[in-house]
Amino acid sequence: MIDFELDETLQGVRDMLHWFAESEVRPLPLAADRAHGFPDAFLRKVKEMGISMGALSRAEQEQKQRRGPKTVNRVAVIAAEELAWGDGAFLLCIPGPGLGGPPVQFLGSPEQKERFFGVFTRDQEPRFGAYGLTEPGRAATWQPSRPPAARTATTGSSTAANASSPTAAARSGW
Repeated sequence: MIDFELDETLQGVRDMLHWFAESEVRPLPLAADRAHGFPDAFLRKVKEMGISMGALSRAEQEQKQRRGPKTVNRVAVIAAEELAWGDGAFLLCIPGPGLGGPPVQFLGSPEQKERFFGVFTRDQEPRFGAYGLTEPGRAATWQPSRPPAARTATTGSSTAANASSPTAAARSGW
């Protein structure tokens, strides 16, 4: 059976985030909508409190050093719930690595993690990450996808079926 009760630490995190959502976040949405964004001073305060969107490597490392149940994911869920209660739009514009964080967190080398996450932890100003995928020779905007050119085992050249691809010529140099 799954236990959904929060321990004392998680209850403290929840209470602090609820207070922040109620006293700091809830008063801002109307002014933020009119200004087309949250005030910079508010975003700096969010950063100083350690509230971030996306994976930041330090929380994961600290969790590995502690004994007992892992709480990183539980804290993330509690934070998302409480901050969304404050204002759903705020939850979507929290500074941090965003969608680009998890791939670097789980697949990146220590040097890549330091280079990518350092921007979010060293600087005073709040920073926002992004995640984008594209393919060589293709525009970075959404387009219907075509299968990549395949190489034949004997010649090593692109297959005729994909020769009509706009990037077939670029791919033939692989």
